[in-house]
Amino acid sequence: EARKILGLPQNAFVFGTVGRLVPTKGQSYLIDAFAKAYQINPTAHLVFIGDGRLENELKEQALHLGCLDAITFSGHRTDVPEVIRAFDGFLLPSLAEGLPACLLEAMAAYIPCIASAVGGIPEVIDSEKLGYLVPPKDSDALAQAMTEFSHKTDEERLSMGRAAHDHVEHFYSQHVFVEKLEELYKKELLMVESE
Repeated sequence: EARKILGLPQNAFVFGTVGRLVPTKGQSYLIDAFAKAYQINPTAHLVFIGDGRLENELKEQALHLGCLDAITFSGHRTDVPEVIRAFDGFLLPSLAEGLPACLLEAMAAYIPCIASAVGGIPEVIDSEKLGYLVPPKDSDALAQAMTEFSHKTDEERLSMGRAAHDHVEHFYSQHVFVEKLEELYKKELLMVESE
């Protein structure tokens, strides 16, 4: 259903990313990497969800690299939780990040992730069973991770998606944050009362 909404081929191996099309998100490195992965796996397809000032530049880059026909620029969307279910793998090639909500959302949706090892991302993807970490600005490493991931069996990808979901549920879900906040308030209250 999600693939129909995005107009994607049903038999494609879909990689996708969500974010503004701006330099700090590293999408130009992603297109370089995808062009390499696409040569190895011609069923690969890449989806960009988001808009921004780099859209035309990224399209020109993809055209020059011969992979524009295998890329969908879907623009800004309000149905992201529904349409990311079309993705076999989620990509976050950022050059800088804090703790990206889109990464947590993808993992919560059972989607294995390949992301740059920047900011808080290595704290989230802290094991190879949860996803892949690659150096920022390294399109070769990103292409290699994409190719390796696409060669995994369905069961291996499902297992990785389940592990990602369980990890986010255990460490980053709303009730976990509420519990941590309550604990912090209790400690502060005890300190104030003891003064």
